[in-house]
Amino acid sequence: MSTDERDPYSSGRRHSDVSLREYVERIFIGHDEKHGAEQRVHENEQNELDRRLGELNQLRDEVLTDRARFITREVNEAYRKELQTQIDDLKRSRAVMAGVALVLIPIAGIVGAAIMRAFGG
Repeated sequence: MSTDERDPYSSGRRHSDVSLREYVERIFIGHDEKHGAEQRVHENEQNELDRRLGELNQLRDEVLTDRARFITREVNEAYRKELQTQIDDLKRSRAVMAGVALVLIPIAGIVGAAIMRAFGG
């Protein structure tokens, strides 16, 4: 071994020689860096999931608010049937009144003519 290859600060080791302690420390440092990077990725993914969950919760709240503003189909159908019943009743009443009017008009005319003859003329 030449003197050029020796490290002046080591005990006769070459530059490429690594002590067991340095080797293990490098493994732990690499291990910590790897898990630190994995932890950051996990945190980023968790933040993204939390953001998306927040958006879904907001959407659910909006749907619940909208649902409270509108009536259900069943309620709407019952209301429509009630209105249709009222409309049908009004049509029948109008038809009855028209029939009564058709009967009363000639009678009123006859009575009016009789009164006119009796009192006037």
